[in-house]
Amino acid sequence: MKKGAFAVIGLVGLGAAYLGATWWSGSFYQQTMSEQLQRISEQYPVIQVVERNYQPGFFSSSEDIVLALGCRTDDYDPADGFLLPKTQIKLHSRIQHGPFLGTSGFGLVGFETEPVFDNEAKAELAKVFKGAEPLKISGKIGYSGDTTTRMRVSAVQFAPGEGEDAQIKEISWQPLEITLRLNDSLKNFDGRLNWPQLKIEHRDGTSMLLEGLTVSENKKRELEFLFLGQEEYGLTRLNMVMPSPAGEAAEGGKPMKISVEKVHLASQTTLEGTLIQSSSHGEMERLNIDEQTFGPGKFTGGARNIDAQSIAALNRMFGMEKMLRCEPIATDGSSFGEDPQQLISLLATLLKPDPAMNANFDLGTPEGKASFGMKMQAKGITEDDVATLGALMKIDIALDFQLPEALPGKIAAQGKPQEAEQIRADTQKWIDEGVSKNLVVREGSF
Repeated sequence: MKKGAFAVIGLVGLGAAYLGATWWSGSFYQQTMSEQLQRISEQYPVIQVVERNYQPGFFSSSEDIVLALGCRTDDYDPADGFLLPKTQIKLHSRIQHGPFLGTSGFGLVGFETEPVFDNEAKAELAKVFKGAEPLKISGKIGYSGDTTTRMRVSAVQFAPGEGEDAQIKEISWQPLEITLRLNDSLKNFDGRLNWPQLKIEHRDGTSMLLEGLTVSENKKRELEFLFLGQEEYGLTRLNMVMPSPAGEAAEGGKPMKISVEKVHLASQTTLEGTLIQSSSHGEMERLNIDEQTFGPGKFTGGARNIDAQSIAALNRMFGMEKMLRCEPIATDGSSFGEDPQQLISLLATLLKPDPAMNANFDLGTPEGKASFGMKMQAKGITEDDVATLGALMKIDIALDFQLPEALPGKIAAQGKPQEAEQIRADTQKWIDEGVSKNLVVREGSF
């Protein structure tokens, strides 16, 4: 047989394999998506699938899904008017079958999803987003079952209203982008958020400008209601202006201006046996309060010997997942409907391993370095101690702080100019009394 014939047979075989893989990925997607939607609805009843219409194709498919948001029980709806109103949302997806997904790479399927709005909602959204598509959702499902979803909220600049009750003058933001990766069992997730800018201006002069907000989380469900792993937060700048009340403004009071620059925070929690260990650290380049400049700042902290089962139980009793699972929340002042004795036993179990915490914060100031430190250690706390508040006597607390002596008075004097000297005098008197009573040590620490 000639080499050309072998080549033709090879090409035909590759084509058949590709067509087979494409057909199989489309079929497998339908099954995988059905299982994931069912799993989400079982774990979080606040989200239910009302309708699903899948229109299969060979190379691509389309799908319409109607989701109901909110709890459907008669006696309880935490979503109503608080988390999410009882409503329905329709999503339309265009699905490209694998194995080759263009810019999305290699995978089972790639998808592009968009919410479907009625004509009235479209008209309102067009005013806010200036005709741009409000929300873009895209992603892919890999052959491992992992789902990667990317969401992009378009830029906005609008004035909410002109009436007497319209307190906000203008809101604007640059595109918000979120990337979320979940495994097929919903036990592992890796999330990223990036928001370049958010600006809010009130008619009374209050304003906020946020720039360069980033959030990343990589966590694993170690126990039900307990995710552990890494968290990281970043912020380029936060500016806030808070005007003085009308009376103080007439007396010479000035608006308070606060800005924070280049903030980074990170933390990690791990499970060692049955106990949670955590550590965190953070840095800040600069803090401005009116005309005072501080920085850089540094934070370190940690906790150890935290009982994992107790934290999971507390999350079940009081955490966000309780609402997402549509579990009743008591309105009679009790502990969210739980037995008070159960809560006491739970806290005693939490404190039994003698947990400890520590935190340290250093801040540069024009007058010198300021620092604050704290250590807490529980020792031998029993259930009776928790019930009688005797636990407070078995928690060792150590504090250590150092401040340049001129700093408290200088900060306290910000505000009304005519009261500055009196505030400085009162602050200095407090320091002198602390020194005389051995509560404060000059040029040292305790």
